[in-house]
Amino acid sequence: MLKKSVFIFIIFFCPLLALTEAEKLQKTREEIFNSLENESGAELEEIIIEDNQYSTQPLPPIHQTIPPPLPEPNAATIENLNTANEETGHAKNLYLSYLNPINRALYVNEVFPLEFKLVAFGSLQGAIHTEFIGNNGSVHIINPDSPWKLNNDGTFNNTYYAQIKSVDFTVPKLKVSIGTPNGEISEESGGFSHQAILLSGNPLFSGVIAAHFKLDDYKITNYDTQNNLAVFALSSGISNMKDFKIGDYPKQNYESGIISPESSSMIYYVILPKDKETILFDYFSLEDFRFHRISVPNVPIDDRVSTQSDLKPKRSINFSQLAIGAVAVMFLLLVFSFTHSYLSLIGSVLIIAYLITDFFITDNAKLLPNAEVKILPTLNSTVIIRQERALQVEILDKRNDFYKIVTADGRIGWVRKEEVDR
Repeated sequence: MLKKSVFIFIIFFCPLLALTEAEKLQKTREEIFNSLENESGAELEEIIIEDNQYSTQPLPPIHQTIPPPLPEPNAATIENLNTANEETGHAKNLYLSYLNPINRALYVNEVFPLEFKLVAFGSLQGAIHTEFIGNNGSVHIINPDSPWKLNNDGTFNNTYYAQIKSVDFTVPKLKVSIGTPNGEISEESGGFSHQAILLSGNPLFSGVIAAHFKLDDYKITNYDTQNNLAVFALSSGISNMKDFKIGDYPKQNYESGIISPESSSMIYYVILPKDKETILFDYFSLEDFRFHRISVPNVPIDDRVSTQSDLKPKRSINFSQLAIGAVAVMFLLLVFSFTHSYLSLIGSVLIIAYLITDFFITDNAKLLPNAEVKILPTLNSTVIIRQERALQVEILDKRNDFYKIVTADGRIGWVRKEEVDR
């Protein structure tokens, strides 16, 4: 009897444990991809991109006259300031230093950091107040309310991010004020003016200027008979990601994500014609000061199963559900091996039948009139279908208060549960 139990254990569990290296790699890839999908909220598919499909190729740089290096505004150290104070006979309790003077050319729409160090002596009262003065609109300070960070040595640091808006630009002065028992004291950094390079003449330029820019994933599906819907997962370091745009297609926008001066990660969509063979866009790299191209084939990924079968998967494989089912079946078979109770055998068969049914059988439903089918399961997501009449659909999956549905013509999206009659 014991040998029989061991035999059953080997039959059911060895296939789960004895994975080949390739199977382990595939499982790891699936877990990483599912994590990306859950964190972003997007319904993305893993794409194995061939070298000739996804390439980051440098393009020749634009031939423009590069202006001379920028001066180093307010780059004096505290020692220099102390020397100056001794010469003028004025004592100071507040010192403001500009830590990263720019020594290269800048570009229109580029985002760059302004790092400051603040040293205050004596007894301080209240918070540190800062403001940028003399701003003529040629530079936009993205985070003017950034708080000062206290260092271990008692000094303060702050990093502001500025975006250049015109060829002739002026970085405004920074004024810092803080209270003391004898009243408020303040200090100003020196602003500076210069010229930026306008990146023009490249029709494929997406508008992004970044040191690090990456296409993490993408998915292309059928939108209608004439157009495809392309969804991209993009990330970058310091950049002007909010200016990203692909060509002149009228239907494109951010879908979700976080865009900040330091790092950005977003989901972006664009609707474009099917006859466009390849989706191309360039970004300007601050690592080598050249354009780099990203190329993606405009080939839809069919969410429906192969036409060789009438079955449509209800949802992606749930490994935890399969594991629980396997343990339950194993337990019931062990009980049957010891007790010869056919109830345990019937129970194991029912569990197996449920798992098969739950995975392969779709759920038919009716989409109510004026229901909105969205790209993502979020309230503010882009609407891709709005039907005035009721529409027969199949429910493929569910997430929170949304169902993932597929229409008879193969369009897939997310709809609120209350807009579906099951």
